[in-house]
Amino acid sequence: MVEVEPGQSAKCGNCGDLVRGPRPGVPTDRPPAVGPKALGEPVPPAKAPPLGGVPASAPPPPTVGLPIGPVTRAASIVAFVSGLLFFIPFVTQVLAICAGVYAIARPRRPNERVILAWIGMVIALVALPGWLYVSTLFVAAARTATFTMGRPYRPIADEPWEMTSALVEQMKRIHRGASAYRRDFGKWPSDVDVLVGRSLPRGFRMPAGLTYRPVPDSEQRSYSWVLIISDEVEVGPDGELLGQPHRLICRLSGKVELLPAPEVSVLLNTQ
Repeated sequence: MVEVEPGQSAKCGNCGDLVRGPRPGVPTDRPPAVGPKALGEPVPPAKAPPLGGVPASAPPPPTVGLPIGPVTRAASIVAFVSGLLFFIPFVTQVLAICAGVYAIARPRRPNERVILAWIGMVIALVALPGWLYVSTLFVAAARTATFTMGRPYRPIADEPWEMTSALVEQMKRIHRGASAYRRDFGKWPSDVDVLVGRSLPRGFRMPAGLTYRPVPDSEQRSYSWVLIISDEVEVGPDGELLGQPHRLICRLSGKVELLPAPEVSVLLNTQ
């Protein structure tokens, strides 16, 4: 039904026709006539009504609104269609949420329904966290894997301080690969070779000057265990000259330390 106030007009949401209300001040029922017939005088002949049976001077009958069905506006349809395109990451989810909020929050027309907007928003709110989780996994995998052009790892340089810095970098890289292996299998790898092709790229070889120490079962949760040790170095990773030979160690926690060689020997003996 289209409700129209007197003297106003409204547009039908179903067919688009303009519905006008009765003009104000025009009575719908005429009062009893007072004239020659009431006084007993002869009544002049009435004029023939025009075609259609309604006198020309008669007011237009009041317009009655036509019943219409439910109305679904464009914003709700956009939200619904965008929600169905959940296989497109991020863009369709954001569009569905924005269009759905707009369709629900704005003033509604008579008989307007927003069920499609709700459906599109629900689908988008379910798909959006899934795409965020997938993107997080992709970023983590990209950080673990290293894509190089012909060189699987950085070569050891000729300068002493560059050699020490490169050893630190390789120790951290091997520790990241071993940590990923432990997350997958619940234990530390027995050798670096088992990491090649998994968390380390194919063609990777243990750099010269580094030694990997397998972790016994009793030390699987001991983050003080020395996982990787280096040979003796005379220059630190920042180029400083060391007064005595030092060795690099990498613990299970991932911390790389530069300690004097005698201190490292005592530490290894305790383990």
